[in-house]
Amino acid sequence: MVPTELLLRFPCFQKGDDSSLQRLAAITRRVHVDAGEVLFEQGEPSSELFVVVSGSIVVTQRLGKLPEMTVDTAKEGDLVGWSAMAHPHVRRSTCRAVEPSELLAIQAGPLRDLCAEVPELGFSLMELVSQTISRRLAGAWSQVHPGGAASDEG
Repeated sequence: MVPTELLLRFPCFQKGDDSSLQRLAAITRRVHVDAGEVLFEQGEPSSELFVVVSGSIVVTQRLGKLPEMTVDTAKEGDLVGWSAMAHPHVRRSTCRAVEPSELLAIQAGPLRDLCAEVPELGFSLMELVSQTISRRLAGAWSQVHPGGAASDEG
């Protein structure tokens, strides 16, 4: 459990009432990772969503037969592990700390239930998830097609 004040630092958690915030705090824990430490690897089951509190996390992906590529660097307020919110709940990237970092780890099953019960929270969080996916897709595109612009279509 984390203090509700810590959750309120992040706009995506400022929706809903005190009860929903208390429920969110109860399913959240702090995680500390050292520089170079792997938080999770692509292909693993995904049962927690992470929010970066401090530090930075490099996000890499393997696409087909291409070598592993950096698609993003997550900083304070960014999400890693968004795949915990989307079926089939399998990690789509590998995340490694660039420097000592603190994250919030949120149990995804109870979080999905809470989002269904508190639509304002669900919408706010899923808006951040979609922005994260879009940024990572653009990052992957720029690695596969250097100099080419990624399309917002499709």
